[in-house]
Amino acid sequence: MPDPSTPAGAADPVSPSLTLPMPCKRHALPWGDGSLALLEDGAGPPLLLVHSVNAAASSYEVKPIFEALRARRRVFALDLPGFGLSSRGPDIYTVERYVEAILTAVRAVQAMSDGRPVAALALSLSSEFLARAALQQPDLFAGLALVTPTGFEAGAQHRRGGMPEARPRTPLEKALTALAEAKPERRDEALAHAGEAVWAYFVQRELCGMRDHRLIIREMGIPPEVLMRLGASPRKA
Repeated sequence: MPDPSTPAGAADPVSPSLTLPMPCKRHALPWGDGSLALLEDGAGPPLLLVHSVNAAASSYEVKPIFEALRARRRVFALDLPGFGLSSRGPDIYTVERYVEAILTAVRAVQAMSDGRPVAALALSLSSEFLARAALQQPDLFAGLALVTPTGFEAGAQHRRGGMPEARPRTPLEKALTALAEAKPERRDEALAHAGEAVWAYFVQRELCGMRDHRLIIREMGIPPEVLMRLGASPRKA
């Protein structure tokens, strides 16, 4: 287990090839057989920053925010499991694990801040993880800021197994799930229901002036066979 903290500019004992993205203190929070990297600097009300999820994500993404706010806030930046200075051990990297990592960091920040609720900011897909953490433990948080959030799009919950839904599913989501899970003898019925649900959803969008459905078709994974029932070409829809 690495030391609880590393002084500014020092190499991280877990990932010796990486250095701190900005001058700050590093805390190593226990996490399974490894640790989560939590960076800290500044003084004032606590603020936790969470980077996005991509091939090269780390706390470096939130460096401008970190440096801008540490003059008036006690700023923390978390490296999620498998990213940045956090451990990269063999693990199943699920939504639940990332939510628990955020909660672990928030509890640590709160413990270092005399029990004060923690304001938190997340980028992109991590916004969903942060929102789920706040739904599970709202008393830990003073407020949330979600920057270009993703993960909330229709259908995201039923495409990810094993995690309770943060909101009720829409009729379209239910119909598409039923179609995907339908047995052969019930597939025609499920296909008809899915077509009706897609048609109703498209009508609602067009009444709001949204006539280009291509993005929602991709995001929700609407099958071509459903589109063809509506008389739409999958290539043109």
